[in-house]
Amino acid sequence: MDCTITESFLSLDNIDKIANIVIAVFTLLFTVYIYIISTKKDKENDDKTRKYDSLKTIILEHNLNKLFSFYENVRTIMQPLSEKILSDVEKQSLNESLQNSSTELRLEFTDLFLAVDKKLYEDIKECSDLLIDKLTNNMFDDGINLNHQPKFESKIASVISKSKTSIVKHLYEFNS
Repeated sequence: MDCTITESFLSLDNIDKIANIVIAVFTLLFTVYIYIISTKKDKENDDKTRKYDSLKTIILEHNLNKLFSFYENVRTIMQPLSEKILSDVEKQSLNESLQNSSTELRLEFTDLFLAVDKKLYEDIKECSDLLIDKLTNNMFDDGINLNHQPKFESKIASVISKSKTSIVKHLYEFNS
C-alpha cells in the first residue's frame, strides 16, 4: 500500500492562499469605497457650512434687526385694538399699515433669501403672509372682542409671537 500524498492544486495550503488574496482584494475595495463616501460627505458638509456662513455674514448679521423691528412694529400697529373698539375705517387703516410693514419686511429682509435658498425664502415669506392674514381676519371678525385683554393676547399677541418663533426656527433649521 502506497502512503504517499500527492499534492493537488486544491490542497489546503493553496485554498488558504487564495482565501487570503480574496480577503485582501475585498478589503482594498471596501477601503476605497469608504474613502469615496467620506470624501463626498465632507464635500457636502463643506458646501453646507460655506452656504450657511455666507447667509450669516451677508444677510443675518446686517438684516436680522429688520425682522425683529418688523414684529415690534406689528405689535405697535395692533395695540389700539386692545384699548378700545375700533370702527371698520380705523381697522382698515391698521390693516393698511400692516400691509405696508409686511411689504417693507419682504423687500428689506425676505427677498434677500432668494440669493441663498429658495425654500428658505418661501418658508419665511409664507410665515409672514400667514401672520398678516391671521391678524387681518381676527381684526375684522366681529365675534372677537379684542379690547378684552385675554382675547387680544390669544388672537393677536400670541399669533405674532408664534410667527416670529416660526421664522427664527426656519433660520435655525437651515443649517441643520
